[in-house]
Amino acid sequence: LQKELADIKAHNTAPRKKIRDASGKLTGVETNGTIVPIEGKEMALAYEVATLRNAMLDAITTRAGNAALLRIYDGTRPATGGTATTLLAELTCGTPFAAGASAGVLTLGAITQDASANATGTATWFRIVKADGTTHVLDGNVGTSGSDLNLTTTSIVATQPVSVSSFTITEGNP
Repeated sequence: LQKELADIKAHNTAPRKKIRDASGKLTGVETNGTIVPIEGKEMALAYEVATLRNAMLDAITTRAGNAALLRIYDGTRPATGGTATTLLAELTCGTPFAAGASAGVLTLGAITQDASANATGTATWFRIVKADGTTHVLDGNVGTSGSDLNLTTTSIVATQPVSVSSFTITEGNP
């Protein structure tokens, strides 16, 4: 997936012109006739929504495939794809995983609840794997607001149901 995303980013070939002041300090960047001022540092790449950002998100759908698994864990989140901590719950993502991304947002399809949580603990991170249960797709943080995955509560109790009513991933303009 990272190679696919890198390939997409590499295709952002819009000509960029650096704007400098009389002393040579970078003050802005011009792309396709739009000048963006820079305050104190060089501007990161910005992706054109209709193609590049959506393509990056759609690569997640392709990688996840049908019936991917959303696993919720407690403890410290490992390096991406690293050894998992205690599994609290496992939910099944829809078929398809998501419809095509739009305006830089990927909205996952219906997610089937875990009718009986595996363990009791505090949800701190999640991992999405393909339906095979081993092929890593992505990891993210869990919280009640402002996280990659927001739950009503991060307190999960063994044998109790765990559900996710909606899940979106936004490809920001860095």
